[in-house]
Amino acid sequence: MRIDGLLLASAILLGFAACQNTNEDLRRYSPRMVLAERWDTVFMAGGQGINDTLIFRSHQLTLVDGTLIVADGLAERLVALDAATGRLQWMFGGPGQGPQEFRGISDLAVTRNGRVWVMDYGNGRIAELSHDGRFHGVKTLHHLPAPAAFILPMDDRAIAMSPGAPMPFMEIGLDSLELRWTFPLSWPGPVPEIANTRLLLQGGPDSTWVSAFTLGPGFTVWRGRESRSFSYREPIFFANRSSPRITEMGADSARWGAVSLDIVGEEIFMLFGGRPVRRAHPGEPTLWIDVYSLGGEYLRSLRLPFGASGMATDGRTFYVLPSEGIPRVVALRPILE
Repeated sequence: MRIDGLLLASAILLGFAACQNTNEDLRRYSPRMVLAERWDTVFMAGGQGINDTLIFRSHQLTLVDGTLIVADGLAERLVALDAATGRLQWMFGGPGQGPQEFRGISDLAVTRNGRVWVMDYGNGRIAELSHDGRFHGVKTLHHLPAPAAFILPMDDRAIAMSPGAPMPFMEIGLDSLELRWTFPLSWPGPVPEIANTRLLLQGGPDSTWVSAFTLGPGFTVWRGRESRSFSYREPIFFANRSSPRITEMGADSARWGAVSLDIVGEEIFMLFGGRPVRRAHPGEPTLWIDVYSLGGEYLRSLRLPFGASGMATDGRTFYVLPSEGIPRVVALRPILE
């Protein structure tokens, strides 16, 4: 998933509620345990030049039933590839307000029965498709108390998230979309109001799901309505502002946390780190995939051969969106040392 400038620009400053749990595991820095730095290329898809590429500005991707679905933020469409070969399977959408058009794709999610939900932020709705590109209609979200940008379907419910809302999380019925509960972001201790207007959501086994700060200090593992919070293995105190106080604390004001998030079995895979080019410092590519357990324990890391802006994985093959060059998808498998 990419850091969406439109959503960040439109998000209201957040105030974060202190976590009520007593079992948080907030670690300090721990060194990376690098499992692999060399990779086999399975395929590259998307074209060899800007005039023949299938993908103009890819920013999100997801896997479902052997199909890799890529969201193209510039063309406002989905591009589906065979996950084994990279061969084009189908394309869907285009810019607009019609039932099969989009006006700001902000999230992709897969339901437990294999349907694809496409969050159409600009039109305030979800488009539902099968993995083979069949369209099953739209679900409007205008009845929610805040505009949802991210969605996570689960067994009998879904979690919608609205950046900037006082209660950013909204639990809704999976089929009815009826609002059941709103709840705040939970984090043990203060989090800067300006810093964190973007979270990644991903579902795990049973009722487990994870929310991870893109611009903040860590992630939360939810089991039903109970939660435990964990710091990233590398502390990130502040994300998108600087001040003499922050400088004095030695905090990097432009470093990212989780850029993409996936869960395979009992493990959390995060495309992590990097920072944008700023006057104060040069850019730093996002190269690391960090792996955690659902219990919050840091397990291992893999180092990509190039900077990436997005990732999806089945735990064996890693589908990566390079952050530079012609927009494309590269499928990689690590060579374990």
